[in-house]
Amino acid sequence: MPDNKNQHYVPRCHLKPFTRNGEGLAINLLNHGSGRVVLGAPVKNQCSRSYFYGEDLVLEKLLQGEEGKYAAIVRDVIAGAAIDEAQRRLLRDFAYLQVSRTAAAMERRRAALVDMDRVSHQGFEDIRKDEADTSHRRVMLSVMKTWAETARHIHDLDVLLVRNETARDFFTSDDPAALTNRVYLQRMKDHSFGLISVGTQVVMPITPRVAMMSFDPKAYAPKGASKGWIVADRMVDIDAINEFQLLNSVANLYFSDPDDADRLRLAFEEAEPRRPADRFRHWVGIQIEDEGIYERYRRATPEELQTRATRITSHSPVYPVPSRWFSKLPFRLPLSGATNGSGVGFVRSAHMKSGAGFRIEPIPTRPLPGHVADGPNVAYLRKEVAREPARRSMRVADLNALIRSAGRHLR
Repeated sequence: MPDNKNQHYVPRCHLKPFTRNGEGLAINLLNHGSGRVVLGAPVKNQCSRSYFYGEDLVLEKLLQGEEGKYAAIVRDVIAGAAIDEAQRRLLRDFAYLQVSRTAAAMERRRAALVDMDRVSHQGFEDIRKDEADTSHRRVMLSVMKTWAETARHIHDLDVLLVRNETARDFFTSDDPAALTNRVYLQRMKDHSFGLISVGTQVVMPITPRVAMMSFDPKAYAPKGASKGWIVADRMVDIDAINEFQLLNSVANLYFSDPDDADRLRLAFEEAEPRRPADRFRHWVGIQIEDEGIYERYRRATPEELQTRATRITSHSPVYPVPSRWFSKLPFRLPLSGATNGSGVGFVRSAHMKSGAGFRIEPIPTRPLPGHVADGPNVAYLRKEVAREPARRSMRVADLNALIRSAGRHLR
């Protein structure tokens, strides 16, 4: 096989601590679709595809550089060396990269593009020119571009390493890094959050004995944290972190102890009803009013989708809701956030835009107006946003520059 042909979307350096004796050669897995357990599967065949990031190897080589830095920190973690703030930040940023780079992330984007293209062209089929380009290369470039453009949005999140002092291991999966939000999902019962929202968290296991949690420091108050570490000595807290693997994984869970196979199978069966059937939703609005710099849209009926009325279409991710949360990261009360009353909701203060009317308000214990499960009844859009021309497709050279810029703080 040519060098760099077999490209891993979950890097081998992440899987290595979960392999047999930490040697990086063989790993235990549960394929939860079939219920099949494989003990000692070759790591080289896991979470990889031929030329997943392209035959030109531009992205593959850039990602290998970040993987090398991550692997060095993981080796220090395993050896018990001191981990400084810069290293913890790199783990946080690598976890966000991992949220974006997997086959699961790209399949979610592809499915969303297909559905959005279908909805957008309802009633306009006769003037449609081309089908949406949902080739792997096009989707991969789109997903990686989004990561490069948004990586800076998590730089205000703090980072803790969770030391597992229980008899139960952390395990990992084919989609190991989870983006979540306890403030929205638990307190507000609201699924309409984003990367800059109050309460954002990114969670990823590092080894069977260590996990990484990055979090909004103005929304959560760690209990007992010291020098960037926090001890987990209750199995329910290990289960809370592991549950994200059960909810996020596409097909495979990876674990170190072969005796854990039956327990993981039962844990997945218990969590399966909480796995979202769809990981995105679309909202289509029909224009009903022109109010100066704003246009107002009402939720479209199925019949209106067959007409040529002026419309907008929005896309939102759907996040799984865990049954429990890590108890040593409770809310920092009273909770507050920045809002301007728009659909953006409550954002962290670092992301307030000047001149956009943001103000600090208490976080409610109910969903925001219009933030219902299937989208708002009425939406407002600034005209300049509605009229913004479509951006051209991303070229590899452009993405190369973006990724170098996004990762500059890691060097």
